[in-house]
Amino acid sequence: MKIHKFNHMIRHKHIIVVFLLLIFPFKVISQEHIWVLNIHKGEEVVSYELPEDADGFKVQKVEYTSVPSGYENGYEYIDMGLPSGTKWATCNLGATTPLESGNHYAWGESESEPSLKYDWETYRYCICGDQALSEPETLTKYCLDSSYGEVDGLQYLEPSDDPVSVAMGGRWRMPTVEQYEELGMNCDFIRGVVDGVYGVAIISRINGASMFAPAAGIYLSEIYVHPSIIPDVEYIGAYWATKLDENNSQNAYVGFFSETQINMTTIFRCLGLSLRGACIINE
Repeated sequence: MKIHKFNHMIRHKHIIVVFLLLIFPFKVISQEHIWVLNIHKGEEVVSYELPEDADGFKVQKVEYTSVPSGYENGYEYIDMGLPSGTKWATCNLGATTPLESGNHYAWGESESEPSLKYDWETYRYCICGDQALSEPETLTKYCLDSSYGEVDGLQYLEPSDDPVSVAMGGRWRMPTVEQYEELGMNCDFIRGVVDGVYGVAIISRINGASMFAPAAGIYLSEIYVHPSIIPDVEYIGAYWATKLDENNSQNAYVGFFSETQINMTTIFRCLGLSLRGACIINE
C-alpha cells in the first residue's frame, strides 16, 4: 500500500481503524492450536502458550532468552550473529524489560512528547499548517525538496536528533534501513503473546539468539492506536529508522515487524513510534 495513501487517510481520524485493517492484512488467530515459547529468566524457564494461525501455520518450538549477550555503555544487547557486527538492544528505548513498550518518539525528536500528542503542531522541525495531520507549511530541518521548506540536504539523523544516541550514548544509534533489512534476512519472526504482551519473537538463523519486539502501537496526533484493538493486527511493532524518505521529506523510514518479516515503508515523521537501539561491535 503506497504510503501517500496512508498520509491522506490519517487526516481523517474516523477512518484510522479502516486504514489499519487495510495495511495489516493478517490472518485470523485460532485459539484451538497452541505452541510454547520458553523464556529463560536467570536459571528459571517460564513457558508461555502462543496461538497458531487459523491455517495451522506450523512453527518450530523455540527458546527465547532474555539473558543479554553483553553490554555497551551500560545497556544490554543481544548478539544475533549478524554479518555487519550489529548488536540489538534487548529493550525498547524507555523500557526496562523486553516486554515493556517504552516511550514513543517523533522522528528527529530526541525526547518523547510530554503531551503525548504527535502531529505537525507539536513537531519540532516544522511550521504547521491549518490541520494537525495535514501537510506542514514548512519543514525547518531534514528537507530534500524545496516544496516542503529550505533544502539542507540532510537525509540521516544527526546524533543530537537521534533519541537512541542521546539517551544511551556510546556506540548506540537508531537503526539504519540496512540494519533492519539485515535482521529480516537472517531471522525468523514468530508472533505471540508473552505475559499478556502482544509482539514478535525474532530468532536468529545464524546463532539461535533471540529478542522480543512488543506491539507498542502508534500515536496519530493525540490518538493512541494499539494493535490489539484491531482484529488480526495484534503482532505488529512499528520502529523508526534513521533515514528520511528521499522522495518525500514529510516522511521517514519505519520498520514494521510482522509475523514473518520486517516490512520497510515510510510515514509522516511527526507520528509517535517506538525505538530500538542498535550498535556495531566487531570484536
